Amino acid sequence: MGFGGHIEVIHSREFKIAGAIGSCASAKKAGPTIAETEIGVGGTSAWYLGGVDPAATMAFYFEVASTNATALPQYKRRFIQFLTTYQASNGKYRLRVSTVCGLWHCDPNDVTPIARSFDQEAATVLVSRLAAYKCEHEDHADVMRWLDRSLIKLCSKFATYKKDDPSSFRLPAEFSLYPQFMFHLRRSKFLQNFNSSPDEQAVYRYILMRESTSNVVIMVPYPIPLSNSLTHSLTHSLTHSPTYSLTYLLTHSPTYSYSLTHSGRALIADEMGLGKTRSAIGAACMYMEDWPVLVICPSTARYHWQHELLVLLSPAIITPKDVTVVDSSAHPIYRNNKNEFYKFYIISYNLMVPLLTHSPTHSLAYSLAYSLTYSLTYSLTHLLTHLLTLTHSLSPSYRYQW
Repeated sequence: MGFGGHIEVIHSREFKIAGAIGSCASAKKAGPTIAETEIGVGGTSAWYLGGVDPAATMAFYFEVASTNATALPQYKRRFIQFLTTYQASNGKYRLRVSTVCGLWHCDPNDVTPIARSFDQEAATVLVSRLAAYKCEHEDHADVMRWLDRSLIKLCSKFATYKKDDPSSFRLPAEFSLYPQFMFHLRRSKFLQNFNSSPDEQAVYRYILMRESTSNVVIMVPYPIPLSNSLTHSLTHSLTHSPTYSLTYLLTHSPTYSYSLTHSGRALIADEMGLGKTRSAIGAACMYMEDWPVLVICPSTARYHWQHELLVLLSPAIITPKDVTVVDSSAHPIYRNNKNEFYKFYIISYNLMVPLLTHSPTHSLAYSLAYSLTYSLTYSLTHLLTHLLTLTHSLSPSYRYQW
């Protein structure tokens, strides 16, 4: 923890600083490097931070000073330097200097190097913070139009397509998921105020303004490729799977970490839309040697579970033939004549209770009760009603096995 934090940005002259978004206040340090267009807290190159901690983050926005089409000299270098000062808990003052540098792209007619350097996660965080900031100072409809225009402009610059042929539209791999980011962002509680109190939305936006990139992208649900930062355990479990095995979301979720350290035992009590299903799938993948898995969920969520499993897990782990939705007591247990189990059985609460109250000789109930690993994901509204109903419906021997 630090106190009296202060940060200053120094950069090469090709840049101009437009502003910062985060927990900060302007230090009113003007100069020739300040952009005319202000973004967030602008008009300065230095900011007061107050108290700082290792988890706090800020977003800085720049503009390129040169607007002409003249190519920059070859091997022209750029740099941005952040000077952070604060008083540590022991009373000593500290200065931290972080420098980022690199080469400018010299050919204005070739955007390929720019596309290859595009970071979809960082761009999503920057746009999310800017959109949330705009919502506090501009009309909501104007912010939505700004988001749409920004996405259209990006696609028109980097995508390939044929006029009047929608099926020909293609984005480079570096941009392929960015439209999904924007899709979920437009519908997130960061921007939408429907069914949210002003206090609740203020909390959401405060968290958005200070959390790290990996945490923010968890809060804006979307599917993205497996990264290299997976834990050792998951990497070992998925040794023979391709790169697009699971989402980054699964391995950076607090639920995933908790269930991993508690032998897979966790009750996920998050609100709707925060990723309970995906977190449970990520935890289940840590115990693939114990599969098959039984998913008990509301009847309306059965096919959502099936869809999420097939989207998040690679074909090397699971195929459509490995997932079955149990829709009646006559549903077959085995997927073929070789008595092979499915990998995932998805069943509703209402069907599970009568099945388990039947005799153990009932093939479906017996197999579900005794042969499967249980993966239970409840929302708070269904938990007490169905869990208590299920417990009281079982005979003493079944309760013991459960």
